[in-house]
Amino acid sequence: SKLDTPVCDQQESEIVDTIIEKFKVNFTLNDIEDFENLINNKSRNNANTDENLDVLKKHINDFLIDIDVSNQTHFNEDEEFKRLLITHVSLLINRLSFKVSYSNPIIDELLIKYPMVFNIAISLGDLLKEKYDVSAPKDEIGFVATYFILHMEKEVIHKLKKYNKIAIVCSSGGGSAYLIKLKMENLFSSASIETFSLLQMNELENFNPDIIFSITNLNITTTVPVIFIKELLDDYDILNIKQLVMFEKFDKAFVDKTKEYYIQRFFDPEFFMVDNKSTDYIKCLKDMSSEIESGGIGGHNYSENVLKRESFASTVYLNGIAIPHSIEMNANKDLISVKIFKKPVSFQGKKVSIIFMISLRKENLVSHEGITNDLFEIMNDLETVQALVKSGSFKEFIAQIKKKG
Repeated sequence: SKLDTPVCDQQESEIVDTIIEKFKVNFTLNDIEDFENLINNKSRNNANTDENLDVLKKHINDFLIDIDVSNQTHFNEDEEFKRLLITHVSLLINRLSFKVSYSNPIIDELLIKYPMVFNIAISLGDLLKEKYDVSAPKDEIGFVATYFILHMEKEVIHKLKKYNKIAIVCSSGGGSAYLIKLKMENLFSSASIETFSLLQMNELENFNPDIIFSITNLNITTTVPVIFIKELLDDYDILNIKQLVMFEKFDKAFVDKTKEYYIQRFFDPEFFMVDNKSTDYIKCLKDMSSEIESGGIGGHNYSENVLKRESFASTVYLNGIAIPHSIEMNANKDLISVKIFKKPVSFQGKKVSIIFMISLRKENLVSHEGITNDLFEIMNDLETVQALVKSGSFKEFIAQIKKKG
């Protein structure tokens, strides 16, 4: 029979009655009192919800202001992004207080392809630990990172939409010009795009473009940005254009480099090593990062920040490829330091054959996405990884990179 439940309020009494009826069990008054205390302790105080939300909003606003200053971003200006982020984080704090977290099916891809944005999400996780005493696992940090990724894509689109009239200048204004136009239409989807030959400067001036893409210097005076391009654009040129537009760095802007150049320019023979002896992965990270820092390349506390990032989640990924990087990109020079292990090193149950340690300047936040996508292609191609591991010199290594490109 059901017990009297004088110590429970109506809602708790209904829950107890349902449990008794469904599972055919009895409770003592002490059991019911314990149940009531548990509900009270684990339930949020609705009267304080608005107040708590205001505090959270302030914490996140302050956090985003600091991030924007550090990374030349504009997260705090996006009210829709902030609203979505605050809602998610509010629910996340509540879930984590109950020790409830969700697995993230795309966590590895987020870690590899968006390392800088993931680092920002890690910093937000540190804030939650400090202010709310909850620890967010990497899967949950990945969910938070997606809000920042969406904002950055939206920011790029917003900046691209600033250019309503785009001029493309080629030698003849013929077939190659129209190929470039097709590429540009995918990037500047809402703009009016026109092509001109070098003999159509009057028509170009009458068009009054907001930005000009040209294969050569123009014999006109203009105050709008001019970006120099090659006759045939590839995906790396488009990525470079996105970066130029994102940071509005148009002074002497050239988008005329090949994919081979795009990849190679980050490598340096002084920061390339074939290792036959090492067995300790973390020690290798310390040595490599210390060398980059002491060489005046990685920036302040580079080595410490590389190890801090690694302590949160391993950067060892597919087919023995590791891509460690600082949790704060503040380099004086762009660099990918390389170490090839002739005998793979074990770390957390994985074998490491190649370390690509990334050091980037702040303004190259968008470039990081391109670099990690290149490395993602490499690590997914076991044959390429095996060929790179066989490299005995920097020259052989670059030859394999060229072959992949």
